[in-house]
Amino acid sequence: MPGGETFTAEKEFWVGVPVNNYISGPQHISQAGNCEPYFIILGNVEATYQWWVVPTWGTIPCTINSYGNSANICFPEDGDYRVYAKATNICGESTAELFVAVGEYEPYIIYPNPGDANITLQINETGTTILNSSVT
Repeated sequence: MPGGETFTAEKEFWVGVPVNNYISGPQHISQAGNCEPYFIILGNVEATYQWWVVPTWGTIPCTINSYGNSANICFPEDGDYRVYAKATNICGESTAELFVAVGEYEPYIIYPNPGDANITLQINETGTTILNSSVT
């Protein structure tokens, strides 16, 4: 620079595979047909994203509206699903997974939640209580 002037420039940048180990979003949806938002937070990382859902049963596909690191996902039927999101950059890729239960099925109930000195654990199977136990 003229006159012997100096300056300092700072820039943060990422080197390496995107670290994608967490999907943020609801894990229980009370009613099929609802659309819910899901997100991946990678920080200041340039990446492309791919979303998909695998039902553990059923044949009606989910509707996925992807917006990069976020997606609105509509679950068409009650049941269990696995939501996947893959982040890819020129160094590689990483995939995160989230289990989502859709419907009124609540296999485990603990109350009160949050607990105090006493809590009750209730385990249901197809609408029938198979365990109801209090812990002090």
